[in-house]
Amino acid sequence: MITICEGRLCFEFPDEWRAIKYDDEDGFACRKITIPDTRKVDMIVLSPSAVMLFEVKDFRHYAIENKCRFDLDGNDSLHVEIAKKVRDTLSVLIAAHRQNVDVLFDACRRTHKGDKTEVILFLEEDEECIRKFSDRRSNIQDSINIMLKPFNIRCQVQRRRTLPSSSPWRVRSRAMAETV
Repeated sequence: MITICEGRLCFEFPDEWRAIKYDDEDGFACRKITIPDTRKVDMIVLSPSAVMLFEVKDFRHYAIENKCRFDLDGNDSLHVEIAKKVRDTLSVLIAAHRQNVDVLFDACRRTHKGDKTEVILFLEEDEECIRKFSDRRSNIQDSINIMLKPFNIRCQVQRRRTLPSSSPWRVRSRAMAETV
């Protein structure tokens, strides 16, 4: 298994996949792209069937601080942030391709060749927030999909509790992943 940790969560992918921590400070995007406010997704994952751009948001215990991020009319809302990260990540992949950056070359080649590209917004929230705002997740997903439609990219909003058992990738809390 390939394991990448982001905050309090660790993501596990099959060995035959490629997965990189894209927003790593030592990575190409952080070292070479000097355009202010360039945004980056957390991970790029290449499965046999798709290029997946992962963004991880763990809002557990931070519901009040993140409440405004779910406002679909705001410019600083979550759906706008994710769409900008995807847009900027695709741009950086072009630069990486032109500079023959090995770790990103396949992702760029596959996205521009027309392989299926999808965004996974992994959004963990406190259970009481999920019950109280039951349609919030689908509204965010729909809004992201509208913004990404010109790129022919779809977004899925996922969380640990609802991740299908058939999913080839898994998520564990960091404490659990370290004890395994």
